[in-house]
This record gives sequence, structure tokens and C-alpha cells, in this order.
Amino acid sequence: MYFRDPLELLNKFFDAVNTPSSRRYVFVCNMETNTSRWSENAVEYFGLPGERMDDAGGIWAEHIHPDDREEYNKSIEDVFSGQTDAHLMDYRARDKNGNYVTCTCDGRIIRDSNGDAVFFVGTILNHGIADIYDPTTGLPNTYGFFEQLAKMKESQKEFTLVLFSVRDFNEVNDLYGYSFGNRVLNKFSELLMNYFTKEYTLYRLDGMRFAIISSITDLNILKNHHNKIKEMLKSSISIDGVTVPLRVAAGVVIADDFTVDSHALYTCARYALDCSKEKSHGELVFFRNDYLANNRKTLELISAIKNSISDSCRGFYLCFQPIVSAETEQLTGMEALLRWKSDSFGVVPPGTFLPWLEKDDAFMDVGKWIFRESFIQTKDIIKEHPELILNVNIAYTQLERDDYRSSLINILKETGFPPENLCIELTERCRLLDMDFLRNEIIFMKSLGIKVALDDFGTGFSSMVLLKELPVDTIKIDRGFIIDIEENMVDQRIMESITSCARDIKLKVCIEGIETAHMRDFLKKYPTTNYQGYYYSRPVVMEDFKELPLYKSLA
Repeated sequence: MYFRDPLELLNKFFDAVNTPSSRRYVFVCNMETNTSRWSENAVEYFGLPGERMDDAGGIWAEHIHPDDREEYNKSIEDVFSGQTDAHLMDYRARDKNGNYVTCTCDGRIIRDSNGDAVFFVGTILNHGIADIYDPTTGLPNTYGFFEQLAKMKESQKEFTLVLFSVRDFNEVNDLYGYSFGNRVLNKFSELLMNYFTKEYTLYRLDGMRFAIISSITDLNILKNHHNKIKEMLKSSISIDGVTVPLRVAAGVVIADDFTVDSHALYTCARYALDCSKEKSHGELVFFRNDYLANNRKTLELISAIKNSISDSCRGFYLCFQPIVSAETEQLTGMEALLRWKSDSFGVVPPGTFLPWLEKDDAFMDVGKWIFRESFIQTKDIIKEHPELILNVNIAYTQLERDDYRSSLINILKETGFPPENLCIELTERCRLLDMDFLRNEIIFMKSLGIKVALDDFGTGFSSMVLLKELPVDTIKIDRGFIIDIEENMVDQRIMESITSCARDIKLKVCIEGIETAHMRDFLKKYPTTNYQGYYYSRPVVMEDFKELPLYKSLA
């Protein structure tokens, strides 16, 4: 189509490339007339004269920080004089309130068939604010999600938070590629948007997680929705003739206590979601009814603990439990165990808060605190008794973070703790990680001299196959596995197989949960390396640990 009016052509081109965003702004300039059109959000944020401007480059130059302006002007001059077809630079720009924010401008010349410059088009990314939309699906993202949670809390009206997760989506990416996977996610989000009415607001969070905030609090209605969506996803997503069946899991929490922190509420919903994936085969799990008693008190506890994490892990402390030689019963090391207390809740058992805390992103901060604090408290003991080993548990939420490796190395250097005296225990939930990824992380830790143990061996985490796949140093047999072993012939045979196999492939074995001398004597028939349990000592703070006879008996 031919447009005689250059302004009409400019507007048509702008409408074709413009996408609404709170932080990414589009501009289009007609090179012949030097007439431009800019995104409405840019005009509003920076206080520009209007969406349509003559000599927009000159107007915008007045907003550029004086220290950056000369470079900016030179770059724009090179574009308009034909010396270059691209303008890409970072600079500071003044907003309408007089404050400077960092921006990234990426502009390109578009030429016609004769090679003449027709349009100068590009985007300006404002690093001073976070976009509230997910670029893949177009849905509001994590920022928009937490903004809406805060607004719902302020309204003081009961609402429902539902978390969805697409299960095993990595298989789609591995089979068809990430580009195809993004198209599947688009289809999935479209299906959800078309299904849910205006009472439900949909969000794309991190990874494969989606959220719905709704004023509907009837759990039967939500369960019915979930069942229908599961059925639809068996055959509703088809791309390029390929039908991609998807499986989802979902967790729900009802917000009826408006004193609870938004992030604590999200943690509860995520706990329910993980229970849906791991224990309920994708069925909708209600946080309130199914998993934790006294929901209100639990929400208050989660909120209090998250506030403690934000306040430099206030209220957290460590206890240490001895690990002894199975042969000599001399002290060989100690395991650092996390505890938490407050004036309001007293000392809270770890079994009450660790299951959901390990699923929360905030656990990364707690994990760093555990490393640093355990290194500091045991460094002098290790220096005096270099044969001792410190065992520290890590959760899968720590391992899957990009900064896990660097943070561990930095804390080791900062505290001066010798890595060869550290044994990292992989907790049960680490099985959720990709096996190749987990193997690489173990290899990395061993390259530093760190030892690695599989915790809870003989329970849901472990199987003999893992001994072949993962280059660990030690397996720790869980207390639950040995509690009835003196009477249970099956457990005895399994214990014999595990310990004999470990011995043959040169792995150490530590049996946890030894509570009596009789149990210890019974287990001596198996080829094990270490014992741990209440028979030797309960977990105690470091001051009391140094008073234990086991410690004092060291040469």
C-alpha cells in the first residue's frame, strides 16, 4: 500500500513495531523529515513534549547526563550523516522528576530498495524500573505478581493464590528445542487466559511456574477448574502438526490473614505446589487443609522466619552432632544442624520449618549463613584437630542457583576454612535436579577438595543406581531405615547389600540414628565407617560440644 503522507507512513510503521512495556520504549524516526514518534510510556516517564516530535534526537539530548552527552551526540551524528547504520550505547537520562536512570539505546537504520535511509528505529531500555510483563508469554511477571499481592492485601478482602507448574517441561525443550518450547508456553498461556474469566488474574513467574490470583475462594470450584485444565492439556496444544501433551501440578493457599507477608504467602503456595508434584501426582493441593495443621499459625511462623532472614538471619543458630568411627568410636567429625527460635514462637523444631524453607528462594541466604557460621565456629577445632570433618547439608534450591559456586568459594576464602575438611551432604530433595547437572556440581566440589555425601540413603532419595551415576565419597543411611532392623529380616538383608556394595566400590558408610548400645552392637556386623546418633550425643551448641567427653578425649 502506498502512503502519500510521510506522517501516515511513520505512524503505520510505529504501530507495527510498538509493543507496550513499562521499561522498553520504541521510537521511529522518518529520516527525510526528522519527524519521530515515541512510546507513550517514554513520554510519560521522561516528561517529553509528546509522542510525536520534530528533532527528537536534539530534544532527547537535553535529557542525557552532561558527562554522556558528547558521546551520544557523536553517535547520533554518525547515524544521520550515513557513517554508520547503528547506534548502541548506555547512558544516563533524566526523568521528569530530575533523577537520572541508566538506559540502553539500540537503534538501526532501515533502507529502501535503492539503499536510501528511510527510517531510524530502535528501543530504549530503562534500567531504572523493572518490567512487569514476561517477554515470552506477554503475561504479567513476578514483579506484577507481587505488586498485585500487595494490593489484594491492602483491600482486606479474602482471596486465593494458585500456583501452576508445567511438569517435566525440560523434556519438551530437549526434544524440540527452546524456540519450540517458547511457542508451547505461549499456547499454554493462551489456553489459560481463554479459560479463566475476569475473576482470575494470570501471571508467568520464574521457570515453568504460573500464578493465578482470584477472589474466588470456593475450593471445590478451583478443584473443578484444575481437573478440566488437566484434561484439556492432554490434546489441546498443537504446533506445526505436533501435539504436545502437558502435565501440570497446582497448589492453593487462601489469604485470609492480611498481616502475613506476601512472600510468606507465596512460600505456602509453593509448598503446596511441590507437594502436588511430589506426593499427589499433580492433583490440586490445598495448603490449608492437606499438609499443615493450624494454617494461620503456620503462616505467621513463615512470615516471622522470612523476616528473620531479611534481618541477617536473626534467630537462627547452629547445633553440632558428633560423628564417630565405627571401629574405635573416636570422634571423626560433626554435622552442623540448623535451628531457629524467637520470643514469640520459642525454639521451633527444624521439622516444622525446614520442609518448606528448603523450597523457598530465601534459603539461599540461609545457606550462605550456615556455611559462614559453621566455618567460623569450627575453624579453630579443625586447626587443632585436622583429622576432623565438618558436615554441612545443602538443599537443591542452593545448588540450582547460578551463584552457588562463587558464593561457596568466597565464603571458604573469607573464613579461611580448609575445603578438605568439609563434607557437603546432599539432602533428599536434590534428587529433583537433573542427574548430569548434579554430577557436574559434585565434580566441581570435589575439585576444591570438598567431600560429598548422599544423605538419607535407603529412603526416597537413593538407590543403588545413584552410586554408579554420582561420584560421592560417603553414603549416610537414614535412621528410619534402621529403627526396626533388629527384628526385620528384610531390612537386614538390604543393609547387608548396601554396606557390602559400598565397601567393594570404596565408599564410606555412616549410619545415622543410633540410640542405644544394643543397636550399635547389632550394627557392628555390617562393614560401616561411621556412626551418628543420640547414643553418642544429641545436637548441641558449640560451647557444649567442646565439653563432650568425645571431644575432650581427642589427643
